[in-house]
Amino acid sequence: MVHLCHCGNESKYCCPRCNQRTCSLACVKAHKDEKNCSGIADKAAFVKLSNFDNMQLVSDYKFLENIKESLGNSHRHLQPNYHGQNTLGMIRKKCIANETLIKFMPQSFSRHTINQSCFKDDKVKWTLELVFADRNKKILAHHIEESLTIEDLMNRYKGESVQHSEYRFVSMYLKGNPDISYLIKADVGESNSFHRLDPGVALTKSLKYKRLIEFPTIFITSNPESFKIVECEKFNVREEMVNLGLINDGKRKRNNKRRSQKRQKKSRGQANTSGGDNSTSLTETMGASKKNPFKDSVLALFASEEENKAVCESDEKIVSEEGEID
Repeated sequence: MVHLCHCGNESKYCCPRCNQRTCSLACVKAHKDEKNCSGIADKAAFVKLSNFDNMQLVSDYKFLENIKESLGNSHRHLQPNYHGQNTLGMIRKKCIANETLIKFMPQSFSRHTINQSCFKDDKVKWTLELVFADRNKKILAHHIEESLTIEDLMNRYKGESVQHSEYRFVSMYLKGNPDISYLIKADVGESNSFHRLDPGVALTKSLKYKRLIEFPTIFITSNPESFKIVECEKFNVREEMVNLGLINDGKRKRNNKRRSQKRQKKSRGQANTSGGDNSTSLTETMGASKKNPFKDSVLALFASEEENKAVCESDEKIVSEEGEID
């Protein structure tokens, strides 16, 4: 059977995707452009049982293997970044001490890749995301010490001599908006609730009882009335982090360790008791095995001879006494 191309010539090729017949490279390209076809076979397409052969079986097997490999790769990519895990652990510990809840994202997330926060000299140097809500602009500031105030940070951007475009933007924004408010999200799941930050207070105190993802995001605005501002409420940071699975419960871990130790002691005691019984029975067995049957039989023979001798002596005595009577 002869198949024809859409141009009328005899076809030489068949599209793996839609089975369109073509005769040349130009027709193949025209077919892909017209029908928006990728030209890649759909490995999950339905195949009739009558058309199912060994080649289709191999294709399905490879398809399943590729899915398995893709799942494994995605699982590895979604794991937390263990490079510098000690640094993340120290930052988390410092945040817990300062009553700040922080969550680190998997390494494949963009927010994790741009995070340059570090821990040095028992202090956290933050990456700060400054969001100018009025201008819809974001700026990242790296290695900001936790003892620094927001006001001091803004003063760094002031001045006419700055050459960087971001510095110029912040400088012009501060000059044009003298009355500025600094806000931070009240909860990572609620984008319309914010807490107000005091620009004259160090970041350590400003971030107390706040919830962070990777690093702080501070919203800067000259119109705070457009935001829903709520009061900051105290909460148990450690308990909430345990409930979220961010840290392990040390108390629960210690209790589990104690239970396991008790079980081990109990099993050892039972083993020692059973071992003592076994040793006793073994001793008795060994004692029984040490008995000499030949020696026992000789002793029994001597005992029987002595008994016979005693009986004979008693009989002789009785006979002699009867003779005397007579």
